[in-house]
Amino acid sequence: PLTTFIDDRYDIIFTNDHRGINAGVWMMKNTEWSNEFLKTWYIQGQEFLDERGINASHPFGKSGDQDTLEILMEEDEYFQHAKVLPQCAFNSYPYWRGIYDGVYMKGDFLVHLAGKGTPTIRATMFKAFREGRFY
Repeated sequence: PLTTFIDDRYDIIFTNDHRGINAGVWMMKNTEWSNEFLKTWYIQGQEFLDERGINASHPFGKSGDQDTLEILMEEDEYFQHAKVLPQCAFNSYPYWRGIYDGVYMKGDFLVHLAGKGTPTIRATMFKAFREGRFY
């Protein structure tokens, strides 16, 4: 159950993946620190994108959340509030292009289809997981 991840010593819980701390799936307590962290993450993310000339017309869209999170988590004032769990705790990926790290297994809490195709492809993949055909 979700409660197995709760740890009163931390304000935010992430998992690692092949890139390090993953910005795609995380859990956060509703605390003053958490609210300030979200503001900082957003503002610094916008600054990060602006500095690099990335906007909505960029081929990959407008997003800087992953890179910004990695930069913030290098600072103790942020990292000390974060608990980082192994990827499959709640961020498993489907088997994809020969990559086995973090692959979803039956019983994992959550599957994350990060960047996996169109909405139609993702819906097909979710259906396969739900029916137990994709692991």
